Amino acid sequence: MRRRAHRAGPAALAVACALAGAAVGVAASSAGASSRIASAATVVYPDDPGIRYTEYARATVTHAGAVFDRPGVPNGNGIASPGTRINFRTDATRVSVMVTYTFACGALGCGHFSAERDGRLLPPSFGSDVASGAGTYLIATQVSPATRSYSIIWPYGTQMVFNGLALDGGSHHLVSPAPARPARLYVAYGDSITQGYYASAGTIHTYPDQVARKKNWSVINMGFGGEPTVPSDGSAVGKLHGNIVTVAIGANDWGQSKALGTFVSDYNGLLDAIRALQPTVPLYCLTPIWTGLEGVQNGQGLYVHDYRQAITQIVQQRMATDPNLHLIDGLTLVPNQLRYFVDGVHPNDAGFALYASNLAAKLAL
Repeated sequence: MRRRAHRAGPAALAVACALAGAAVGVAASSAGASSRIASAATVVYPDDPGIRYTEYARATVTHAGAVFDRPGVPNGNGIASPGTRINFRTDATRVSVMVTYTFACGALGCGHFSAERDGRLLPPSFGSDVASGAGTYLIATQVSPATRSYSIIWPYGTQMVFNGLALDGGSHHLVSPAPARPARLYVAYGDSITQGYYASAGTIHTYPDQVARKKNWSVINMGFGGEPTVPSDGSAVGKLHGNIVTVAIGANDWGQSKALGTFVSDYNGLLDAIRALQPTVPLYCLTPIWTGLEGVQNGQGLYVHDYRQAITQIVQQRMATDPNLHLIDGLTLVPNQLRYFVDGVHPNDAGFALYASNLAAKLAL
């Protein structure tokens, strides 16, 4: 349900280093420190053909930087690109990533990114939730050169520009071909709960990312904090040509006191827009999960449950003529207990894990 204002400002990044052979996170806290890292390494720039970019809605790649965003939804969170991946292969003994935060996002986990080596997550997550500006992060080391596959996973709540890789040891270049990602694409549309607020370690704890891991799918996260049901969002979703789509929207319609008749029209319009571009894609509509505000009326005198019932009626009616449309009761995804929530609305890491496990069991492709 969250919408954030984005402001850039000067800040420094600082994290401690770790022992060789482990995954480590090092951020340069000054220009001098950054130069010391770079002087011992070979820089690989974003337009290098050995890099494969995946799971983005839009990418702008130049020699100096790669920027990812999500067009088509007029929401400030569209400048984030949760779960976008930078995939490459190298035999370097030290692998660092150079990035620039365009603003300090300021929410739990919002600026943290993760990395995989040979398909396994490297602990811990990297990055900052409270800084803006440039930083260089040492993500992995190994004792001797050996070709390994890497995937860097973009944060859920900030815009982070990819400025390149710094490789030390080994052959000092990328090895082709870059690792591929699963061919089946999952597109998850929704609000801040889908985007991932407040997953503590960033995107890897969001439910779309966890579902994709369980199913061995690629995923594009189209969750936007603060977003109500907007019919034109369906076009932005459909243009991504996912193999399976989930729609988890409605909580902000209650929060913004949208009239129920308007909500019904908007929800039908959203599904119409998806179906106009993807008439047969498996489409799963999730009613809002439980919140700690179940007994609270909005300005229309309506409860969250009224919007759940409206979604249920809409989807059930459409299912009669749409065999690839499915309804999932959001109340079955996260237990109705505050201990699974950060603030009574957004799941915590335990809540997201249950959300993902329960949802994955209901999705078929």
